[in-house]
Order: sequence, then structure tokens, then C-alpha cells
Amino acid sequence: MPTKKSMQVYVVRTWFLLNVFVALYPPLYWAASEHRELILGLPATFVYFTAVSLSITLSILYAFWQDAANGELTS
Repeated sequence: MPTKKSMQVYVVRTWFLLNVFVALYPPLYWAASEHRELILGLPATFVYFTAVSLSITLSILYAFWQDAANGELTS
């Protein structure tokens, strides 16, 4: 049975890989840029880049928080 720490590492790595795929895969951006509808009054590309940026930022903060909670940041 996997330990809690190994599951957290798996979650962070999966989240990072998903962020890399979403941020670097051009057809996703192209699909968002073709939509002229507004999402909450904003263009779809703005919502796409904001969501990707927020996900990347939160994944980095979560990984930092997990390292700090596990005592891996102390020197």
C-alpha cells in the first residue's frame, strides 16, 4: 500500500505533467482562440491563459507547501 508521502509526490508529479501538456500543447490554445463567445464576459483565450497560469502557480505552491510540511526545506 502506498504511503501518504508517495501519494502526495504522485499527485504533484501528475499535476505538473498535466500543466506541461496544457501549457505547451498548441492545439488547445488554437481551439480556445477559435471561439468568439465570451466566458463570463471575457474572451476564451484570456480565460484559457488565466486558468493555465493559475493551475501552474497553484501546483508550485502546493509542492512547496508539501516539502515544507515534510521538513524537506530545512537546511
